[in-house]
Amino acid sequence: MITTIATLISIPLSLVLYFQGRATRDVVYAVYPLRTYLARAERPTNLRVEFKGQTITGSDVIAVQIGIWNQGKMSIRPENVLEPLELVLIPPAAVLQSSS
Repeated sequence: MITTIATLISIPLSLVLYFQGRATRDVVYAVYPLRTYLARAERPTNLRVEFKGQTITGSDVIAVQIGIWNQGKMSIRPENVLEPLELVLIPPAAVLQSSS
């Protein structure tokens, strides 16, 4: 009787522990919901915004924080990347600067 109970407990437990201990790669991302307006097009101001010598007019300049990380247990090396990471903005917008 005790052997049967131990067997019934050990089989599901071994499956759970196996799948939790498996080494995986898992790239995830998060977008911080707070947007910081650096310059607004509809508000006239004496502040002038330039990027690479070009004055930016007619559109807002907004700072957004996006985090990308590996949530898996294995490291991600260049040979493990099947497709390059692509950032798609809706509506389309120019990315002026990024940092890591």
